[in-house]
Amino acid sequence: MKYSAMTALAAIGLVTAMITTAGTAQAQQAQPEVQHLTLYVMPDEMGLVGPDKQHHDSFLPSSFVLKAGEPVQLTIVNYDDTAHSITAPDLGLNIVVKPGTHVAGSDQVTPVTTTFTFTPTKKGQFRWHCIFPCDKGGGKGWAMKPAFDGQDGDGFMAGYIEVI
Repeated sequence: MKYSAMTALAAIGLVTAMITTAGTAQAQQAQPEVQHLTLYVMPDEMGLVGPDKQHHDSFLPSSFVLKAGEPVQLTIVNYDDTAHSITAPDLGLNIVVKPGTHVAGSDQVTPVTTTFTFTPTKKGQFRWHCIFPCDKGGGKGWAMKPAFDGQDGDGFMAGYIEVI
C-alpha cells in the first residue's frame, strides 16, 4: 500500500489532536471544582427570632457542608452596619466580614459583599462563631454569651461547617 504525504500528515494531525484532547481532558479533571457558597448577615430587626422572642443578628445559613480538598469561594453579603466574622480555629479560618454602609440621610444600610476563598483539608465537623460582640437582642445580648461550646448562639452568629 502506498500512502501519500497528505495521508501521512492527516494521520499525524489526527494522532496529535487525540493526544492534545486527552491531555486537556486529564488536566481539566485534575483540577478540583470550586464550591460556591453565599451567606447573608442580617441585622437585629431582619434577623431570626430567638427563644427570648427578640430578633437577633443572624448568619443565613449558619451551618453548611463542604468537600475536603476542593476550593470554596465564600460570598458573604452583610446587611448589618457592623463587622462580623466567621472564626473556626480548628479549620484555620478567621474571615472578617466588612460592614454594610449607611445610606446618607437615612437609617438604611447598603449591603457590602466580602469574598473569601479557601480549601478545607480536614474532614469533620467544625464549630464557627463570630468574634465581635454585636448582637443587641432587645438589650439582652443573649446570642453573644459564651457557652460550653464557644461564643454565640447556634443558628444566629455561630454554627457548624461539616467537611466531607
